[in-house]
Amino acid sequence: LLLFSWFATIPAWQLQRRGGGSGAWDTPLSLPNELACFAVHVVTIDVWFYVTHRALHLPLLYKWIHKFHHAFKAPAAIACVYANPIEFCVGNVGGVVLGPALTRCH
Repeated sequence: LLLFSWFATIPAWQLQRRGGGSGAWDTPLSLPNELACFAVHVVTIDVWFYVTHRALHLPLLYKWIHKFHHAFKAPAAIACVYANPIEFCVGNVGGVVLGPALTRCH
């Protein structure tokens, strides 16, 4: 999974590096700015995960990608990472790296 997570991390890093977000690295470090970035990150992760998870329940995507995740029957925390590598990279890792890439936070 670590190898596959780079497929989500590298494009987001390039977005951040090329200035694809609204923030700037030359701004001074301040608590209000970082709290605002944190809030954006939380919302980004939740929205991204919700949208990608809903999309994975479409019949074609469910059959080929998401059904693997639902094969885990026990209600345990480990089930959240029991996923197809595509689902893990796009749905799970994608949201985590997208927030910092968009805000260009410290």
